[in-house]
Amino acid sequence: MRFNDYKLALESDKLEWLNEIKMQTALNYFGGKAKIGRYLFNQIFNLIIEMDRVGKRPTVFLDCFTGGGKVGTSMPWFDDENSLIVMNDYNWGIYNFYKYCQEDYISLIKMIERIGVIMNEELFYCAVSLRSDRRTDPLTAAALTYWVTYSSFNGITSEKHANYSLPYKVNTSHFVTNEELKGYLRDGRIEQEAIERLTKLAHKRIPALHERFTQQNYIIENLDYRELIKKYNGKPYKEIGSDELKTETKYMEASKLFYFDPPYHPYTLHGGKEAPYADSFTVEMSEEMTDILCGNRAEVYGNIDYFIKSDYSLKETLKKAEIDIKSDKCSQKEWLTKLININKKTPKAVSGGFDALEKYPYCRIPLGTFDKGAISDEERTQGYEFIWCKGFSKEYIDSMRDDFGLDVLCESN
Repeated sequence: MRFNDYKLALESDKLEWLNEIKMQTALNYFGGKAKIGRYLFNQIFNLIIEMDRVGKRPTVFLDCFTGGGKVGTSMPWFDDENSLIVMNDYNWGIYNFYKYCQEDYISLIKMIERIGVIMNEELFYCAVSLRSDRRTDPLTAAALTYWVTYSSFNGITSEKHANYSLPYKVNTSHFVTNEELKGYLRDGRIEQEAIERLTKLAHKRIPALHERFTQQNYIIENLDYRELIKKYNGKPYKEIGSDELKTETKYMEASKLFYFDPPYHPYTLHGGKEAPYADSFTVEMSEEMTDILCGNRAEVYGNIDYFIKSDYSLKETLKKAEIDIKSDKCSQKEWLTKLININKKTPKAVSGGFDALEKYPYCRIPLGTFDKGAISDEERTQGYEFIWCKGFSKEYIDSMRDDFGLDVLCESN
């Protein structure tokens, strides 16, 4: 479906088309929006329609925390010579993986093959830290990133929580008991088959990514998200005007759509300190990001007129925490009790600047539940996966409020 067709389509037809989009699979990454992708894309595309309506259809899309890459590598409508997709990640291994997919994918596949020959559990745990170490050469970091993301349980790559768990295939006609499973995992033949399968998978997916990067204009960046904003949107970079920034400066005045998918706010993590990436993005960093998005630091970062930011809802997390504590069905009772107590004593300590992102011209929109997305409008409002946005018109926000209720979306004035 082309852009003009999408603009005129009914919401049901949009979702049907979105369900048929073949999302690119780059890296097997925890939090990769595999289940909820179409509901996220629905709102990204609707925001593009809003921008087009006021003559600001975006020519630059910035995926500021690329991670597994599903969003940045699957964006349509940025396929003309004046459009650009920027994929950014501060992690050394992730950045180099995409850079080699773009510029030298054959060398990347060969390095993945070489590592596959010696791959085992001990090497996996070494690779978890080496891939992010900037002293590791770029090609090795890229190949190690492939192996870590595809051979870690649930694609979790943090040093504290990564767990060697190759995608085993066991042919059996009966239910596998825990004891049998442990035996299979110790079976060297099954491990080798899984490693060979992942090596073959690299031959399929990496050339597909390379083709994608050559069909459209992509820039792969390795910046802290704050530096990325300054580079493409802020005054300091605009004033520098150095030769090395020529490629970016021509997009300075272009219409831009930012997509942020940072590690979620620490107070929304039901796993508490044991949650994946719990230490990656502190409360202070979350509040600083909200400050930037609200335009309170425009002298450095400029005003970000159009953005979508993924996160859980702090308010919905608090509601669920209280319900879980009362029902005694909570595996992280200590963490959630602490969260509730902090909110009772100093509410701003938990919600903080997020309240500012719920007042026009900002709004928050429910997407459903992280593990499966929304099947119906009712289920959508019961989930805890939200996006915070800027750029939707009051009319659009009012229509969303009619669908989901005043307690779900922002106040329009």
